[in-house]
Amino acid sequence: MVRGMAHPKLDKYPPDLMPAEKTLKLLRAYAARHRGWSGDGKAKMTAGALPAGGDNDLPHLDPATLDYLLAEAVASPPDAEVAAPISDASVGRTEYLGALESLRAQFEADPQSLEEFLLAQVKFEKAALRLPPEGKWFPAYDEGLTPTPASYRVDSHLFETFGDLWGWIVNCGQIKLPPVAAANRALATQNFVWHTKVQSGYEYPLVNPDPAKPLKVALFADFGTGLIHSRYIARQLASAALPYAFHLGDIYYAGRKAEFEERWMEPLAPVLERTQLFNLAGNHEQYSGNQWYWADIARRRQFHQQQEGSYFRLSNAEFQIIGLDTNSFELERYANPILQKWLVDALREGRASGKTNILLSSEPGHDYFASPPQRGKGRIYKDLAAAAGNIFPEELIDLWFWCHVHYATFNAAAPEEGYPFLSSCIGHGGYPYGTKSGPTTAFMRWVETTPRFPRRTQVRQDMGNNGWCEMALAPDHVKLTYRDWMGFRRCEVAIARQGNGRLALDLVREFPEETT
Repeated sequence: MVRGMAHPKLDKYPPDLMPAEKTLKLLRAYAARHRGWSGDGKAKMTAGALPAGGDNDLPHLDPATLDYLLAEAVASPPDAEVAAPISDASVGRTEYLGALESLRAQFEADPQSLEEFLLAQVKFEKAALRLPPEGKWFPAYDEGLTPTPASYRVDSHLFETFGDLWGWIVNCGQIKLPPVAAANRALATQNFVWHTKVQSGYEYPLVNPDPAKPLKVALFADFGTGLIHSRYIARQLASAALPYAFHLGDIYYAGRKAEFEERWMEPLAPVLERTQLFNLAGNHEQYSGNQWYWADIARRRQFHQQQEGSYFRLSNAEFQIIGLDTNSFELERYANPILQKWLVDALREGRASGKTNILLSSEPGHDYFASPPQRGKGRIYKDLAAAAGNIFPEELIDLWFWCHVHYATFNAAAPEEGYPFLSSCIGHGGYPYGTKSGPTTAFMRWVETTPRFPRRTQVRQDMGNNGWCEMALAPDHVKLTYRDWMGFRRCEVAIARQGNGRLALDLVREFPEETT
């Protein structure tokens, strides 16, 4: 049984803004807005509905919180990232303030005009709907998953940084309240279990590859939206039936119980039958104190799943895959000295025995799409460089995967920049992100630049393509194959593996759109 504590009741805040019933009516109206996309009033909603919370769940937005957010935003400097961490840092102060003021106006509206306001947006968006071609036009097409063209919901703005800013505020606004933040931190540390407390030590065997049959594993991240492209990725993972799949984190909006059930457990249930699934906790899971993250680990143990904790190490004769916990003690950091020592010891043991060290984290080692001051080395990188031994001078990391920033790249080593490792961002699993135009630095060898739907469809060309990565491990090489949610190949990376475990990049090959 997962230990937990209830979030603090927020009714201690003076209820002088609006009665609680109007809060409920806003939430119902907001849910009705998204229900308009189901196309079938009788169909089960799998995304967009406000999840039903339990006693321990993170509460949704209420008038007192909205007042707090408005006061904070008004008092912040013009260049402050006031929308973070509710929404992406790219949301400007003016747009964030506008969304808060608009929400306040709707709180003050009468229930009938409130619902009419929200549903009018559904009618407006549906009037502009443009559908992709009908029929089985991509490799992963599944008649059961996509019964009608309308279910593509190509103009839905769920989870988009700007298009769903209201949704982010309604679902995540409470995390900025000091008592909620304190409760989340208490939950995360209370649920946390050290590797020294379990027999396995969070170390598990990794199947040994051979030259004739490399070991293939799946890597995906930022998956938990329940959107159609996310569900198609889940179907591909189930069909591939690879021995291992690693998810690098983030169940949206805030890792609540119902969000885990609808956007993680349900779509990935078939994967558990033949695949060992390992999952890291992103910052969004921590918005609910990681309590449903830990509950899911306990649940998966019933299906003969190996994962027991929030970090892990899988090893065979040639490789070891190491997953980090970067959110339990402090959001998006790796400064805990015990965890740092665990990592350094694992990396050095791997290097001493000639293994290839593959690192997984929820946060980026570097980000070259961000604007200053975030552009460049990430906080995780700086934590490792400052306090976790000579990880980078000793070149202890061979290949590093991360997410949290939303795009897909493969990056060559850049020792002159302090990056003596190959790396890849795979933050494009489920989160809707803006289309990228191309590399922003010389060592970025591949960037996913295609839109969510092929260009010939002229549908949602503003949104980037979603996908995942298949990694094949052999004694003498590593091969990465990036596939999009439709099943098309997007990029292949060939990497030579030397006898001492070190990696040398051979070839990066990008494919045209719709390449099977």
